[in-house]
Amino acid sequence: MIEQITYLLFAKRLDELHTACERRANRLGTPMEDPIFSAEQQPLRWSRFKDMEAAQMFELFRIKSFPSSKTCTTGGKAPTATS
Repeated sequence: MIEQITYLLFAKRLDELHTACERRANRLGTPMEDPIFSAEQQPLRWSRFKDMEAAQMFELFRIKSFPSSKTCTTGGKAPTATS
C-alpha cells in the first residue's frame, strides 16, 4: 500500500513539474525543452488520470504507467520546473 501511495505522489509531482515547464514555455513563447511527458505519455499525467474510475485507472497503470516508469529518465539530472 505504501508503495502505491508513494508512486501516486511521485506521479503527481512529475505532473506539477511538467505543468510548470509548460507554463514557462507558453509565457516565453518558446517550445518546451526536455518535457517530462511525451505526447504518447499524456494519459499518464496525474491531472489526466486522477478522476478516472478505479478499474480504468488500474488498467492504465498496469499496462502503461508501471512499464514506462522503469524507463523514465531525465538525462542524468533531477527534474526541475526551470529545466
